[in-house]
Amino acid sequence: MKFVHAISVGKKDVQAARRLLTEQQLLSSEIKIHEDAFHKGQERMKIATNRFYEQSGPSLGGDDLQNLHQALSAHSIDFQPCVAEVGVAPTNGRPWSSPLNHAINHALQSLPQSLVQDNVGENDWARRSTKLAYNVYEPMLLLGARTMESAGLTTLAEALVGNPMLQTCFFASICEYLHVSHIAVNAPISARLKTHGSSIDHENVLRSPVGLEPLYGDFGRRRPPYPEHSPDTGDFENAFWVKCLQNGVVQTWAPWYTMFSQGNVSEKARLLGLQTVHQAVLQGRQSEAGSTAVDLFAGIGYFAFSYVKAGVDKVICWDLNPWSVEGLRRGAAANDWECKVVKPGVLEERGLEPLSEAEIVDALQKSVKVVAFTESNIHAMSRVKDLQLPREPRLPPIRHVNAGMLPSAAMAWVTAVSLIDVVLGGWIHLHESTLSSELETRLSNIISEVRQVWLKLTNNSSSTGNCPSHCQEPPSVQHIEKVKSMGPKLLHVVVDIWIPPRA
Repeated sequence: MKFVHAISVGKKDVQAARRLLTEQQLLSSEIKIHEDAFHKGQERMKIATNRFYEQSGPSLGGDDLQNLHQALSAHSIDFQPCVAEVGVAPTNGRPWSSPLNHAINHALQSLPQSLVQDNVGENDWARRSTKLAYNVYEPMLLLGARTMESAGLTTLAEALVGNPMLQTCFFASICEYLHVSHIAVNAPISARLKTHGSSIDHENVLRSPVGLEPLYGDFGRRRPPYPEHSPDTGDFENAFWVKCLQNGVVQTWAPWYTMFSQGNVSEKARLLGLQTVHQAVLQGRQSEAGSTAVDLFAGIGYFAFSYVKAGVDKVICWDLNPWSVEGLRRGAAANDWECKVVKPGVLEERGLEPLSEAEIVDALQKSVKVVAFTESNIHAMSRVKDLQLPREPRLPPIRHVNAGMLPSAAMAWVTAVSLIDVVLGGWIHLHESTLSSELETRLSNIISEVRQVWLKLTNNSSSTGNCPSHCQEPPSVQHIEKVKSMGPKLLHVVVDIWIPPRA
């Protein structure tokens, strides 16, 4: 699957934006302007460029796209960077075709035609024109749960199970056409998991992709998910890893053990171009104090890497899953960023064991861009206090905190507000899933609770809900980003909140 850089604009700005893309020779001649599916109901349209995102340079697609973004801003056009999928237009006039459709056609030619006729037959049109759900994460082709059914190949797939040689030939041909080596079928993330060898189930807190079904290629030995099994260096080395490039940033993960959300690409792009991120970076350079961002639910570096690429000096991350942190470490290395991983400390009666002097010195080195803690973010304040002890080099001021946990990051709101620099202030980005009809109510509750936390931290009474006269204005919502639809009328939103100084 290929993507190009695109922009999302309101319907009233389509003509002006199209004119600018045309003037700068960036308008795609292959992808028509269409509704932005991630912002349904907002009357926004997606305009594709002719720049593939795989060719991204150090500045989100290169100088030409940066110039386009500046021109759009100069014309007061409300736009958001995003991506658009590249499809291959079929020659028979049908509405859709893709590389996978062509790969399936290629693979069917490798099979005995009598087998194809008996098991595909009248459904021949489906595999040529139906839009098929899939992603390519090098070197793996990941099919949607119903892709084979949508392609009209369910009966054929069942027939191939009884003939391993032909089955291998079929999948190998698909791999050859798409330049991959593995094929798997995706599945929804289960809300609960069963302990290995037991009928007892528990909440799937880490959202482990236990439903992934390999079809072709060696995926290695499957270990029980963490925390049932704590992986060691040998497990990491023997695991199957995949990667992808989004917005010029490499991310990598082990599909047996870590999920990947393709739908977050627009939010990653937004962070890369977010004015407040660049404002914090610029202020840090002017003062020579630098800037730090914190990601409380880092995963494999979904949003943490956007901060690094945007110029933030240091990003501190937390995640419970060792597989995710290992993916983050490998991804940082693939992007030529130095990363230090801190393993869990010893929990004693007196509390969390403090960081050693060596760990602190390593983390604070200016060359280290990412510091990752393999532990719960409930320890974030304690860890940051260790890093903020008077010494050189100092930890740059924390200006941005990301809390990307769904369905809600409410358990981390206090930590997020507390971490923001007390002198300079900063921004927190809270991820939530909410019904569209309840969005306004949810936002009101979020900002109310965040203000209460802020007031308590400034040693003022939180009962009035008003900021005393000697304080600045209380925290305020600066932007609400509707990232994607998660189901009927269910939205994934990010709330950007300004946290004023407390000193």
